[in-house]
Amino acid sequence: MFSSKMPVKEIARRTPGIVPPELQVLILGYLALIALFALWRLVFLAYFAEAFRPDHVALYARAFWVALRLDSLMAADILAPIALLVHLPVLGWPLRGLRVGIVTYLAAVCAVICVLSSVDLEWFNEFGSHVNAMVVMYGAGGPEVYESLWESYPIWVHALGWVAVVALFTWIVSGRLVGIARVGKSRAVVRSFTFAGSALVLYILARGGTQERPVNWGHAHFSRDHMANMLAQNPTYFLMRSVIEYSAEKDVSAALAEIDGEEARRIVEDLREGGDSAAGRRGPMMARGPGPPPNVMLIVLESFVSENCDFLNPDLDRRITPNLARVARDGVSFSRCFANGIRSAFGLGSLLTSLPVLPGKPIISQVESSFSGNEAGRASRIFHDLGYTNLFVCGGDAGFDNMEGFAIANGFDRVVDWDDDPIAEKPPGTMWGRYDHHLFEGVLKLSDDSSRPFFIVVFTTTNHEPFRVPEEYAGRIGGVEGGARKHERARRTMAYVDRVIAEFLESARAKPWYENTLFVFTADHGLGIHREIRNHPMNGHIPLVFFSERFEGAGIEIDKIVSQVDVIPTILDLIGEGARAEGLFGVSGLRGGEGFACRTNDRGIQWIEEGVVYNESLGGGSGTLYRNEGIWELPYALAGPGEELAAAARRRSLAYMKTAFLAFKEPAVSSGS
Repeated sequence: MFSSKMPVKEIARRTPGIVPPELQVLILGYLALIALFALWRLVFLAYFAEAFRPDHVALYARAFWVALRLDSLMAADILAPIALLVHLPVLGWPLRGLRVGIVTYLAAVCAVICVLSSVDLEWFNEFGSHVNAMVVMYGAGGPEVYESLWESYPIWVHALGWVAVVALFTWIVSGRLVGIARVGKSRAVVRSFTFAGSALVLYILARGGTQERPVNWGHAHFSRDHMANMLAQNPTYFLMRSVIEYSAEKDVSAALAEIDGEEARRIVEDLREGGDSAAGRRGPMMARGPGPPPNVMLIVLESFVSENCDFLNPDLDRRITPNLARVARDGVSFSRCFANGIRSAFGLGSLLTSLPVLPGKPIISQVESSFSGNEAGRASRIFHDLGYTNLFVCGGDAGFDNMEGFAIANGFDRVVDWDDDPIAEKPPGTMWGRYDHHLFEGVLKLSDDSSRPFFIVVFTTTNHEPFRVPEEYAGRIGGVEGGARKHERARRTMAYVDRVIAEFLESARAKPWYENTLFVFTADHGLGIHREIRNHPMNGHIPLVFFSERFEGAGIEIDKIVSQVDVIPTILDLIGEGARAEGLFGVSGLRGGEGFACRTNDRGIQWIEEGVVYNESLGGGSGTLYRNEGIWELPYALAGPGEELAAAARRRSLAYMKTAFLAFKEPAVSSGS
């Protein structure tokens, strides 16, 4: 039928005689979408080129093949409306209008995919995972979020890329819709067969094949190379799945159903008892006189990752945090403390509630946190019951991520943010809040005004994009230089915050409340630095320092593994109220045992114990075990056959997560435990 010398246009003209025009439209749409996903996958590969191993080229090529299944799934979902339209000419729509409608629809889809793919690049760069449902929470944060995005990211560069890709995509699709003029002219019997056939094919593609259960995002995890798996993932599909799961907590319950609630509680009790022995207690106590109980000031430093801390990173070749290092040497410092989540809302949730991060929304945003007597408010109520004035102070908008709503509903007497005196009178800082030195000036005033012992939570904001140092401090941070990557750009603002801490403590020494105050320094989360494995533990490694002039025998570094859930129990232990921590989920870091930490990123659970890191995605099948002889021994080695060790770590992580989930979601269960 076709001559080797026949022009391409003539071949295209005759093709409808072989392939029905309705199928031509669907095939064209499918190929165009597959090419679009492949293009953005290439962009991802180039964007993170330094994280891909040169000796794994074949593996990364295979990732494109693995990705075809998820890409086809997305393409099938997108093409379903078109399949219906081209097979229903009885609607009476003009064929020209139908063509314009199809092209417009596909162009709009292309634009959405381009925007999401760009967002995914920056999200992955910051959090080490593909964009997920957290972006919905982040986007609902208010105007400061969008102002920060505009200033911190190359929006114009991304926008130009979107325009170029959408224009090229539209031109190709529009010019290749050869068969659209003949849609509806096929015989009814032919249209019936093509409709049935295309519907069947799209259904198979949409479920990822003919296997018993539809494919899910775990299909992309085909290798032991984390970046190869990330390359194979379809970010648009991943986001859609995350949003659906984010709204369906029953999925989390189902994933945890394999372990019985009573068994889970027994495992957690064993874990707690291993680190709750008074006989194994380490560290000082605060000397108590006949006067009021000690004041407590919990200072939560934005994005204060250990990579840039002098006293935590033995490989650091510059002095960034010398002042906090001196405080650590004179107090009690934990060398292996981990953030339980990867965003401020999650970190604050674990610090304030002594509960681990649960899949889905941050605890401080979930409706259960508003219930009277809820489990999340237990920690703050302890201080209230002890006669403390509870204050939550931040330099930015306390309404962001429901910080204010949670605090007010759970035992805090007052919330002070950038709209309240004495902080409101300070000069502007960044879109996230007043500069930290102005924040601490306000904290001094609030501490002076307190007539009762105080428990003050201070949340800083300056060490955040755009990592801007106030002009008056530019020459006072020891010549610390920044860099291209996020944690490198954070060096200067961390040096600034370190300087502010020194000035704050110096000013506080002149105050009558200073000597009877316990200062606690930690972080809300770390920064995305290492990408060798999912949610790398080093990205969540943060400082935890306790300091007081009334310590009896200070200057102690403790290497027990702890996390943010253990901070409040440790505070209570230090001020002589350790017995009140028994009802909390965390365990005092001063108690015996090697400790453990549980970290969560979307549906990914990470279990850290001595020499072992275990990763698993809830509902995603078996996990991965890594061995690590020292926290700074990088990279972590993928464990060999140790099935028993992996199974034990998995059991403990699921038990821990299930017990926390039940304690938070089911107060009746919690009260009986």
